[in-house]
Amino acid sequence: MLSAMHDFAVHGYEGARVDRIAEGASINKAMIYYHFRSKEELYRETIGEVYREATDKLSSLFTGEETLEEILHAVAAYHHDLMRKYPEFRSVLMRELAHPRREILSYIFGIFEASGLPSRLLARFGEEIKAGRVRKSDPRQLMISFLTLNLGYVMLAPLFDLIMGISDRELFVEDRKKEVVKLFLNGIRSGRS
Repeated sequence: MLSAMHDFAVHGYEGARVDRIAEGASINKAMIYYHFRSKEELYRETIGEVYREATDKLSSLFTGEETLEEILHAVAAYHHDLMRKYPEFRSVLMRELAHPRREILSYIFGIFEASGLPSRLLARFGEEIKAGRVRKSDPRQLMISFLTLNLGYVMLAPLFDLIMGISDRELFVEDRKKEVVKLFLNGIRSGRS
């Protein structure tokens, strides 16, 4: 899948070539078509592999006993670790978001829905609101705010590194994992806890 990720990142879906992907993976092109009926299916599964890995990993971290802060730290850390593992995924995702295709978005939605992760996180935010530890808000707004706050740097790191003079991205990311959670929690706490 890494060869496919590379080709989709560099050339986009339209410019990616199965023969080039096969060559990069040191396999016969026929093997790709044996496992994936089309370039579209290969593309969908390449993206899907990343999202399945993410939802599986994050779901396994949550037993129901964690504090909201522990959950947020795990999510923040994992987003950065995922992008470190799949650095070219940023390009694939940015291209897909710039020109979204309903079938790909539906496929990604299906992965998240099957994991149950979004509903569990929304329920957790709801519990925190009900307990008075988090100010009254729409849990969807809270979850989207945290994810975009966290993913903003992940997606735009090359630009932010230049603008902000970040010369050691690894060190900055380690600080960012903690700072995002601290900033977010300071913004949503009700003051009653």
